[in-house]
Amino acid sequence: MIQVDSSSEYIFLKQLRVQCIIGIFKWERTQKQTVAIDLKIPWNIHLAASHDEIQYALNYKKIAKSILAFVSKSRYYLVETLAESLAQHLLINFHLPQLTLRISKLQAIRGSQDVGIEITQKNKSSSLYLGIGSNLQPQFHLHRALQQLHKIFFLKKISHVYETSPVGFRSQPYFWNLVVETGFVFPRFKIQRWIAQIEKKAGRVRHVNKNAPRTLDIDILASSSLEYPLDPHPDILSKAFVFFPLLEISPNFFHASEQKTLIELASQFHQPHQSIRRLPSSTMDPFIPTAD
Repeated sequence: MIQVDSSSEYIFLKQLRVQCIIGIFKWERTQKQTVAIDLKIPWNIHLAASHDEIQYALNYKKIAKSILAFVSKSRYYLVETLAESLAQHLLINFHLPQLTLRISKLQAIRGSQDVGIEITQKNKSSSLYLGIGSNLQPQFHLHRALQQLHKIFFLKKISHVYETSPVGFRSQPYFWNLVVETGFVFPRFKIQRWIAQIEKKAGRVRHVNKNAPRTLDIDILASSSLEYPLDPHPDILSKAFVFFPLLEISPNFFHASEQKTLIELASQFHQPHQSIRRLPSSTMDPFIPTAD
């Protein structure tokens, strides 16, 4: 399994000032004080840059307005509590993979310009799982697919590549399959549109025979998002090329209809006609996200 590092591209917001009730002293419970907020968000800007359209960009104006509304109405005693609450608010409502938040209480200590707290938090509440496969120049197309997906989503985990026997139509090359976990969860129609674009770039041609050879196939497997819930893909329980890569990166993935985790379901998986072999890590190593 490959752990993918955070993006080296960021969107930042500096010295956003807002007045709020903050503090433990009696006078602080009635008199608003000014706090300054700095925000840094890892973000793959390539999608917006390549299209030059606002719909592909992170709406930082909306984020700023949300911060102002949230903080101005808050009445916390500690800056630590304000920072934790605001970070969670932003991570969940804007589907951010990670953020670094700094809140400064201006002139709170005599002789000091400001005092505050800085935290870095990751979004652990939402994950999207995608299955990727190819049996026509698979190494090239899988590597290219990972690069393209990383430009759109925040890739958190990537399974090993698994060589699997064809299902349905057996007179074709073996497939290479893997599963990725991303930190962004969007409405299904947006995800499907982006996936279709990536498959088209790879030369994917859809045949009447759904089991025909293909350059690239990307499937939405499941999501842990509460806002955009997705039913688990039926192939999770019936196809080795989905079950075992997903088991590798998320053994505690909870299958809602079965009411069990994948690790609990592993002993029950029985598909003797499906062969599967995990390929060495070097098969796709190193996977280095690029911006080309």
